[in-house]
Amino acid sequence: MNAKLKEMQTRMETEHKALFKHLHNYPDDLLNKKPAPDAWSVVQVLKHLITADGYSLDYLRKKVLSKEAVKNEGLTGLYKSLLLKVIFLTPLKFKAPKVVDPDAEFTTLKELEEKWTEIRLGINEATKQMTDKQLSQGYWKHARAGKMNIYQMFDFLHIHFTRHKKQIERTLKAVK
Repeated sequence: MNAKLKEMQTRMETEHKALFKHLHNYPDDLLNKKPAPDAWSVVQVLKHLITADGYSLDYLRKKVLSKEAVKNEGLTGLYKSLLLKVIFLTPLKFKAPKVVDPDAEFTTLKELEEKWTEIRLGINEATKQMTDKQLSQGYWKHARAGKMNIYQMFDFLHIHFTRHKKQIERTLKAVK
């Protein structure tokens, strides 16, 4: 397996496990509580992250299974990736695409952890099978920014996770 890819996957898994370890200190009722009528609960934030990762996995599987040629995203992909990083590092709020809006149904942390673990393992398994050349090609598509390579996908998933982890902490403080 590609060393850079393995490092990115390990970092994501470590952060994922640390978040759930922290959240297991709270009851499911609190994690499902919204801090305000128009705000997301911790569970909704997690559902959003899980849905986004799930769509990433679905697209990745579709592209890997198709025999369609995939081009190298090169400088265009790099530009898109950097733009997403800059945008996500700002304090500005952005409306999530409707397809990744979470529902408000009561859900246990255990259910969410199992689902997200399954998706993460799927992403890791799908990318583990890819060649170094494929890892640099546009096998992933962001809902708004478009096609990027697998390294840029992991960069995005990381910065997306980090941004929403901060939202989770703010939400926990507000609902306690």
